[in-house]
Amino acid sequence: MKKLFSLSALCALFISVAGLATPAYAGKFNLSAGIGIEYMKYEEHFPEDALTPFPVDSDAEVINTVASAVAEYTFNNKFFLGAKGAIPVGKGDDTEEWEEAGFLFQTNDLEYGWTRADAYAGYTFAFQGEDVIANEFSPFIGIRSSWAKQERSNFVVVGVPTPGLTATEKINSYGTILGFKAVNSLFDQKLVIGTNFEWVFPFDVEVTNTAIPGMEINAKKGYTWKLGISGAYILSERWSIGSELYGGRMHWKGSDWVPYGIGFVKWPSNDTTYFGGNASLTYKF
Repeated sequence: MKKLFSLSALCALFISVAGLATPAYAGKFNLSAGIGIEYMKYEEHFPEDALTPFPVDSDAEVINTVASAVAEYTFNNKFFLGAKGAIPVGKGDDTEEWEEAGFLFQTNDLEYGWTRADAYAGYTFAFQGEDVIANEFSPFIGIRSSWAKQERSNFVVVGVPTPGLTATEKINSYGTILGFKAVNSLFDQKLVIGTNFEWVFPFDVEVTNTAIPGMEINAKKGYTWKLGISGAYILSERWSIGSELYGGRMHWKGSDWVPYGIGFVKWPSNDTTYFGGNASLTYKF
């Protein structure tokens, strides 16, 4: 239901942006589509405590093919509204290794995909002169919906295979985005280079795992940040091509141990370090 609500909200934003794109507002509406690859290193950590006599750590690395889209409307050359999203269209996998006190005790296959959708608004400050760092600086604020899905299979525990055992963990969250983008136009505005940064503060999260039926954890402490470097070449009045290189980190503090049946379960502290690159095509209406 939350995912449906988020998609509906983004559709409403697209409709609102398109509705503003009329001569009366004298604005600009840009639509971009891109494709690229994304590397993600995933790590979990159970610290030593009363229920974990020795620390437990895991790690795995995956490379996914990711499709992206951006729709942005600017009016009066100052205010802008936008929506953007990224979704894995081809997911890789890796062998996830689990160590307890430094000794390997479990392996499994891990397939990990991360989908996110943002809606945002901002304001552009324009600068002129040879000594300025950027021609435009644009802070923005928005909302992010994030859906991370981890699928585990082919478990081998202390050397013993466990056929048929699978586990799918979903981390669905909402967060507030604070960020900025800065661009500089070169060569008679034919080439545009830029940087962008964003920080996401989660305010709602829901974690479920098919291996633990009925479990739902709502541990909200965490953050996500991203830093990107981009470039675009203006082909014509309407068309441009571009690319972006980016990297960042998604961190969740996890939860405390919570009762489950006759025992306890927890969502461990985990980190996703990610790097990506893409190529895109933009059309200006």
